[in-house]
This record gives sequence, C-alpha cells and structure tokens, in this order.
Amino acid sequence: MIKSNLYKKVYKTVYIIDFSELEQEPIFNSKFQEIGEWFTNSGKRWICSSILSPDDFKSYILKNVKITDGAKIKFFKDYFPISTNSEIEF
Repeated sequence: MIKSNLYKKVYKTVYIIDFSELEQEPIFNSKFQEIGEWFTNSGKRWICSSILSPDDFKSYILKNVKITDGAKIKFFKDYFPISTNSEIEF
C-alpha cells in the first residue's frame, strides 16, 4: 500500500493519443484543456495526464475531435517522467 501510494506521487499516468494512421492530425480543441494537463497537443501524438478514466478519456476525445474515422485513432497509457517503453493500448 505504501509503495503504491509513493508510486502514484512520483509518477503520473499519461494517456497518449496516436493519430499516425490519419493523413492529417486534428487541430487541438480548447475544450480539451479542462480534462487534464497536456504535455503535447500537436503533431501525430498528443500526451495528457488526465483526471478521467481511460474509457472516459477516450470517449471524450472521440466525441470532440473532428475526425470521421475514429477507428484509426489509437490510445495508449504510459507513465511520466519515466516511460515504461511498453505503452498499454486501451
């Protein structure tokens, strides 16, 4: 329990949104600011430490991003500041 609490204080869980299968990445919507701290929000991969669960985060992004083919958007979970180098898809 102590180890788990320490881990949560030292490392942040981050969500990675991968747009690399799209021809053009979407434009960042200012509404996204309310769901977490964004480390990068441009280019093919966006990274956010969010207050939402993985499923809620994914639903929120897919609902508010202007993309017709949401199946091409991939979502991963990792840790900051140290990456596990094995992102977990969700």
